[in-house]
Amino acid sequence: MNDQESTGEAAAEPDIPQRRNFFAGLVTIILGAIAGLVPIGAGLAVLFDPLRRRNQDGRNQSGGDFVRITTLKMVNADGLPQRFPVIKDRVDHFSRFPEMPVGMVYLRQTGPDEVVAFQADCPHLGCKVDFLPQREQFSCPCHASYFELDGTRIGASPSPRSLDTLDVEIRTGDAGEAEVWVRFEEFKTGEATKISK
Repeated sequence: MNDQESTGEAAAEPDIPQRRNFFAGLVTIILGAIAGLVPIGAGLAVLFDPLRRRNQDGRNQSGGDFVRITTLKMVNADGLPQRFPVIKDRVDHFSRFPEMPVGMVYLRQTGPDEVVAFQADCPHLGCKVDFLPQREQFSCPCHASYFELDGTRIGASPSPRSLDTLDVEIRTGDAGEAEVWVRFEEFKTGEATKISK
């Protein structure tokens, strides 16, 4: 009996260090996971910071802001459209590129202090529209869409809508000259109605 009892006690003794080792290993794993989450969380915060700042700013960085295009005296006074580049700071989620061309617009003077602006992209598939002075029409070279001087779509056209107009403001610049400012936006192509991207 004594031999069996002593054997049972001997068998139970190695079990206690195994449990201690198991719990020590479990605590080590948990503490290691917590320690690993700290740098991962910091890295994610840095990665998503530009997105957070963009949402707090509340502005759409791809467009929607007024941009100075040119001075009023540089726009044709005869009412014929003229194409101008849109130059502004381009901001993506992680970088800022100052003074970059981000698009093109057509400006058409319709009065002494009145200018109409059209997005230079065709509403069909986004090809750059040309102006044909001899016909006084806009033309899309990709799929033969034509538009009147006022941007209205002509006839049975592949374009689902007329040229997209943009808001215009005439402002007085630092040098006292009248300047043309346009709210530059890009719109979805292939849609019958004008929808901002």
